[in-house]
Amino acid sequence: MELVSYLSRNLNNDIIPYAMRLLKDYNINVKTIKDTRQSFIGELSNVVYVALRVAKDVRLKTLDLLHISYVILFQVDELVTADREFEKASDFLSRKGVTLKVII
Repeated sequence: MELVSYLSRNLNNDIIPYAMRLLKDYNINVKTIKDTRQSFIGELSNVVYVALRVAKDVRLKTLDLLHISYVILFQVDELVTADREFEKASDFLSRKGVTLKVII
């Protein structure tokens, strides 16, 4: 979703074929998490549940919290981003064993 969103803001062409080509050229696999969990507000997707739990430790916007949630659930070793907002989560990510690289 993030790739398509970025392309839609930066290209005037039909973005879906371009996104598909990038996924293929860079051997990127799309994964999903289907599990749900009970929370104080009812049943939630696991991604949203983890994002809610992370929110108290890092002060990020919703979409950034969802990114962090996926990083945790997929047990990612390294998060590379151009978004300096993620620096707010650097200590949290480090405690989870995730290296944060902000590229400029």
